[in-house]
Formats: sequence, C-alpha cells, structure tokens
Amino acid sequence: MGSGEMPKMLQPILGKPILGWLLQSVQKSGLDPEPAIVVGHGVEFIKEACGDKYIYIEQRELLGTGDAVKQARPFFEGKVENLLVLYGDHPFISAEVLQNLVKTHVRDRRVLTMITTVVPDFLDWRVTFRDYGRIVRDEYRRIQKIVEVKDANDAEREIRELNTGIYCWRASWLWPHLDKLRNNNAQKEYLLTDLLALAIAEGQEVATVSIDAKECLGINNPEQLKSIEKLFGS
Repeated sequence: MGSGEMPKMLQPILGKPILGWLLQSVQKSGLDPEPAIVVGHGVEFIKEACGDKYIYIEQRELLGTGDAVKQARPFFEGKVENLLVLYGDHPFISAEVLQNLVKTHVRDRRVLTMITTVVPDFLDWRVTFRDYGRIVRDEYRRIQKIVEVKDANDAEREIRELNTGIYCWRASWLWPHLDKLRNNNAQKEYLLTDLLALAIAEGQEVATVSIDAKECLGINNPEQLKSIEKLFGS
C-alpha cells in the first residue's frame, strides 16, 4: 500500500482505519467479548490504534492464512466451541452477516460454514473479485472444492460464486486439522482453503451463507482503496 511501516489495516477509508470498520461490526454483533487480532507486522501500531479490548497475537513468520490461525490455538483451544475467522482488510462486512453466519453454523452443526458471494461479472468495482477462488458444486448443490483462478480451467473461470475467505469452524475439528496442512504450493504457505478439501475427503458437508458482494470487498492496493471509497462514499 506504499505506507512504509504502517500496516495496511490501519490505512484510512471514509474517516476510519480499514480494520476499525471490521472491529466495529464485530463489537456490534455481540459474538465475542474479547476478539483476537493476528498481526504479521506492526503489532505496536495496531495496539496503539485499537486499544486494550483485544488479544494481540503476533505471526512472526508470514506463512499463510492457515499458519495465522494456528498462532491463535494456544489462546483458544479448549475454551471455545467455534471459531470465526475474518480478514482485517475486509472493512464493510456487517454485524448482521456475522450473526447469521454463526447462527447458521451452530444450527447446521457443520465443521465449517463459509461465506460466499455471487457477482454478475467482473466489471467496474467488481474487478476486485476476478482473482477470488471459484466455488465448484455438484448436481446436488453441495460444495466439491474451491478452485483458485491460477488453477481453474475455462469453465471454472466462468463460475460467479466466489469464496470470500470468511469462515466459521468447529474448533474441535479445526485444531488437529491445521497440523495436516502442507505448504506444497507456489507461495510455500499453509492455506485455510486447503482445509475444505480435507473436510470433503472425510465426507463432511460444508454449509454456506451468501451475501451481497459489496460487503466482502477486500483492499489490497491503493486503487482498490480509492474504488471502495468512491463506491461507499457516494
């Protein structure tokens, strides 16, 4: 984001840090009195900006989303039944969506409930979603897999249901399965998306909640920041 030492999540958007919008929704949801923030770098900046209402967990090596969640294990294992995982750079997901996700997860008793979104195309502000993983379902509408764009064939690239990366996990299933993740990919990272394949291989059904695409926009560069500011500021 061209911000030097300042973490991306603290970049301002519409008068508030990116992370601040998300934390506001988490607080409003009432789901967790003391959420944890996993920080890859700039933890002191994050603490100063967000205050003492949170558990701060430092990911000393940036080894992927799976590894980031693994860092939270000592703080939550044996203490929570379910774990909600969010991205700090997705500022505008609402408290109502978070509540619905957790409600669905508890009701359906799945090991994983995830948020997806559907877009008509990848034009205008929706260009951000072009690189999101595609949700592949079978004839019974059950999720078969998530296909990343770089691995997708032409037909899979045309799929408009996308993985947002927002998950609710059954903790007793999640913790041991994090140890099964492997980093045999181009990035050499441990990825949460690989847990879906493990769940399906075990015969687990995955529940989904679909939301409006505007709520799950992520910010990875200054162009996306400007685009989202324009979209929500209009």
